[in-house]
Parts: sequence; C-alpha cells; structure tokens
Amino acid sequence: MKKRELVYREIVRQMNKKEPSAFDKLARSLPWLLRYPLWRAAESARRITEESGARRLIFVVANHFEPAWNGTREGLGVDAQLARLED
Repeated sequence: MKKRELVYREIVRQMNKKEPSAFDKLARSLPWLLRYPLWRAAESARRITEESGARRLIFVVANHFEPAWNGTREGLGVDAQLARLED
C-alpha cells in the first residue's frame, strides 16, 4: 500500500471511533485524580517550611468605564455615549 492510502485509512479509523463512556474517562483519569490531593498538600507544606528568597506581592488596580451602561438592558445610545466620553 502507498503511504497516502495508509494515512487515509488511519484518518478514517480515527473518525469512526466511538466516544469513550464516562466510566472509561474516569478510569483513565483516576490515577492522577487520586494522587493530586496528596501532591498538592506536599507542595503546600514544602512552600511553608522551605526557606526561600524574597517574596513578591503584585497588586493590580484596574479602572473600567462603560459609557453605554445605564442600569438597563438596552443601554444608552451612541450620542449619549459620546457625550459621556467628552465629560
């Protein structure tokens, strides 16, 4: 068989696969689902007990203005919005 035909057959085979059941998905995910809480607890304990360098704290301040907002679903018209921007 030619390579192109093999690729085509593989694509068709993949397209014809059935969606795995919820049980199959759970069975595949169970190993890491069981390990994750323990790993997370160990990481938290390590971070608390480990001496590290300087810690950084980032503050974000955001100002958000919506000229169309007036408390109703429809909002303001374009003229009113432009007037708000000029104020």
